[in-house]
Amino acid sequence: VIRTHGGKVVRDIELFTQEIFNLLDVLTAWVLERERMFLQLLNEEPLGAPQGASDAEKRRKDAEKRQWDIQITDVANRRRLVRDFIDTFSLRELARAAFNSGAYARALLYQELRMRERDPNSPPSDLQGAGLNPAAHRRFARVAYPQDEISFLLRIYGGLEDPDGLKGMAALRQNNGGRLPRHDELLLREKTGDWDEAMAMYESSLTGSGRRSQGGEGLGGGGGGKGEW
Repeated sequence: VIRTHGGKVVRDIELFTQEIFNLLDVLTAWVLERERMFLQLLNEEPLGAPQGASDAEKRRKDAEKRQWDIQITDVANRRRLVRDFIDTFSLRELARAAFNSGAYARALLYQELRMRERDPNSPPSDLQGAGLNPAAHRRFARVAYPQDEISFLLRIYGGLEDPDGLKGMAALRQNNGGRLPRHDELLLREKTGDWDEAMAMYESSLTGSGRRSQGGEGLGGGGGGKGEW
C-alpha cells in the first residue's frame, strides 16, 4: 500500500494508507511508553540482601531480583521487536505516500526526519543530520542535502500553502549548489504570489514550446518534477 503504483493514489488506497499511518502512530506511542517503563524499571532494581541477613531474607531478595530480571527483559524485548518493525518502513516511502494522500504535514514530518538522518556510509565529517537550520552548518564542516529531496520539500511546502517554507527551501537548495528547476521555480512564484513572474514563465514556455522536441524540457521539467519521487 505504501509503495503506491506509479506515485498515484486511488480512493481506496488513500484510505488504506491513512489507516497504516494511524497504526504506526499507535505503535510508536506504544514503543515510547515501553521506553518509559524500561527506564522506570532500571531505577527500581532491587537491592541484594544485606550482610548478615537470614536465609529467608536472602531467598526473598533473590526471588525479587529474578522477577525484576524477567520483567525488564520482557519489556526490552517487546520494545525492540515493535521498534524493529516500525523501522522496516522507509521514511522516503512514507513521506511520498503521505504526500500523495494529501497529508502534507505528515509528509513534512517524515521528509525532515529522513533528511536529518546520517548516512551510515559517509565519513564522520559528512553529516546529513545537522537539521535544516543553516546555523548548524557552522558546527559541521559539511552538510549535504540531495537536490531531489530539497525539491520534494518544496512541493510539500507548496501543498501546505506555506510561502515562508518555500522561500527557505529555495534558499537551501541554492546554498547546496543547485539552481531551482523551472517547475520548482514556477511553484515558488505561484505560492508566494509573484504572479507577474509566473505568467512570464508560462508565456516563455508557450513561446518556446514549438521549438522544443517532444522530449524536451518545459515547465514540468520533463514530467512535472514528479519523476524525482
